[in-house]
Amino acid sequence: MPLVKVAEAARIPPGCAVRVHVGAREIGLFNHGGTFFAIKNLCPHYGDPLHKGKVTAQGRVVCPGHAWHFDLATGKCTSGQPAASVATYPVVVKDGDVFVEV
Repeated sequence: MPLVKVAEAARIPPGCAVRVHVGAREIGLFNHGGTFFAIKNLCPHYGDPLHKGKVTAQGRVVCPGHAWHFDLATGKCTSGQPAASVATYPVVVKDGDVFVEV
């Protein structure tokens, strides 16, 4: 699977997230404590944009629509809806650029 450059790392400081598009995929790119994570950006519940959610200290994003929690590393829903996981994508940071494997 190819690596696709999606951002410059310096433009996404720790604690921030952005929405990026790779082809038809909408991906939430998160910088949590200096580590980058990429997940499908749409909550499976009602399609709310996960990049606008709050990230907890445990590395989970809270959906801004109905407060479902998703683990940034695994995509698993951790708020009682385990079947509602979101896809995750491997991330590589090289020479100041962030790449996502799709």
